[in-house]
Amino acid sequence: MRTRQSRAEAMYGMATATTPIGDLEDLFERWETRVTEVEIAGDVSGFVDTFEAEFESAEQTAALREELREMRSGNH
Repeated sequence: MRTRQSRAEAMYGMATATTPIGDLEDLFERWETRVTEVEIAGDVSGFVDTFEAEFESAEQTAALREELREMRSGNH
């Protein structure tokens, strides 16, 4: 539901925009700033960093297991 709401708000904002489309980069920068402020205020950054670290660890583990599998099969 949140994704649908965000998409609808973005589409509405673009349809009623009084500024040229060229200002989209500025729009995204302001959006990122607001999201960062909310993350800091809600102390969500720790959760995001933990998720990212877990994801990177899983990727690294998968790569190491693939390398080990190749070494065992003699394809190194």
